[in-house]
Formats: sequence, C-alpha cells, structure tokens
Amino acid sequence: MYTADSPLLEFTPTGITIDPIICPITYSCAILAGPSRTDLCSDFIDGDTIGTFDPATGAYTFKSIDMANFPADTYPLEITATSGARVNSLTVNLVLIDPCPTSTLTLSATPYADNTYVLRDPSQ
Repeated sequence: MYTADSPLLEFTPTGITIDPIICPITYSCAILAGPSRTDLCSDFIDGDTIGTFDPATGAYTFKSIDMANFPADTYPLEITATSGARVNSLTVNLVLIDPCPTSTLTLSATPYADNTYVLRDPSQ
C-alpha cells in the first residue's frame, strides 16, 4: 500500500527459477488497468515522481507525491518473466491512496497574535 506517509514502493520478484540455470530470464512490465495516461512501467523522473523497472531483474521502484498525475486508484502491474519459449506472469497491485480525506487539521487556540498597530506617524 502506497500513501503520502510512505510514498515509496519497491519490489523484486523472488521464487522464480529456471532449469537449466544457464538460461537467461528477461522481465517485462505492463499496466493492466488505471487512468489511460498513466504508464507506471516506463522509466521516468518527472518532478515529484521517480519510476524504474529493470528488465534484467524485474525490480520495480515507484516514488511520487504527485496526486494530480497519479490519482488514487488500484493499478495492477503484470510482471512477465521470459526465458526462451517459456513465459510466466505475476500480478502486483499498486494501490495509491489519497491521504487528504483522512488528514488531521489542527489549529492552535489562538492562531493570530494580538498586536497593536498605529495607523499614523508615531511621532505625532
């Protein structure tokens, strides 16, 4: 789960094996659902957002506080491992949560300081 309090998601697929072990595995990432303009699988650094996907390891990182371009929603990411003719996939749900509806707003008992202002030249 991803919130403004913890705006970083990192994972690397584990438990994927290949036999024989000399066969290389490559990984790909695809967004299965979410806002149409949001591609969370591409590598990008854009203002308040960093996203990376490593096709050699399947490692994924997403960090953002940009709620306008990455709105709260569930973004299923399909990570596909390929070696030769063998293909296997897993789905990871990236859940972005808008922290504002449950935010805490506190005002002090006296948010304004009492001051005296002279609206004329003080030497008169």
